[in-house]
Amino acid sequence: MIMKKFLLILKCLVLIVILAGCSNDNDDSSLYNTWILVSYGNESNEVLKEANGYFYQITFNIDGTYSGLAYGNEMGGNYKCIGYGIQIYSGNITQKDCEGADPDHFFLEHLEDVYLYTITDTELKLFYSKDQYFKFRIKNSLK
Repeated sequence: MIMKKFLLILKCLVLIVILAGCSNDNDDSSLYNTWILVSYGNESNEVLKEANGYFYQITFNIDGTYSGLAYGNEMGGNYKCIGYGIQIYSGNITQKDCEGADPDHFFLEHLEDVYLYTITDTELKLFYSKDQYFKFRIKNSLK
């Protein structure tokens, strides 16, 4: 009887140690940067539209919040990562009447559709559909 209790307690302790040692896939600290939109692309790495002339910047913070600029409009809100899945919840977006503003507001309209990200040292892709994404580079990176 004592041996069974001891083995049960030992199994529980081993399980706790194993679970405590596991880390989430999204512990990739490289996400926590400021990113500049470069282009809109698809799964074939084809550029659908260059972001030249438009200015979008997003900063992901470690506390699950983000902030940024969407062609002169300040934006911010929350996001949640599960593995490489990501859900972005828009919060505040200031609507400024910016000269030359993005006429289709494509970025802002599809930001909440983002569900997946891929990341390298200098590139972030936020997928807003099965085969289309926003491509970013780290701010101040020449790549």
